[in-house]
Amino acid sequence: MPSDEIQQLLEANESFYKAFRECDSALMDAIWSRDEPVFCIHPGWLPLVGRRQVIENWEGIMSQPGSPDIHCEGASARIDDDHGTVVCFENVGDSRLVATNLFIRSPAGGWRIYHHHAGPTEPKPSQVH
Repeated sequence: MPSDEIQQLLEANESFYKAFRECDSALMDAIWSRDEPVFCIHPGWLPLVGRRQVIENWEGIMSQPGSPDIHCEGASARIDDDHGTVVCFENVGDSRLVATNLFIRSPAGGWRIYHHHAGPTEPKPSQVH
């Protein structure tokens, strides 16, 4: 797999975290797929199903004062045809989560997320195995 494709996938993944960190509703809306059914599972929450429910939920989270300072670390990516998978750790304040983000290559170009799932992990794992 050419490394530039992996780099583009990792950049799309970083755009997702940038949208969250900067409370950028337009970027969050743009990074989510309009071509595939979408899903989102926050730690301890029931699954969110459908683009409208997912985007409205993110808008609600980002409208809260003191949105968390979130950073992706240790991202590992894989591409299979038009699907990309990124597994990473999320540093949220003093907490650490593990996440899987699934992307699809957009007909308009670039990668769009269609599934995000985050959950608890050990305090300081060194890498994704």
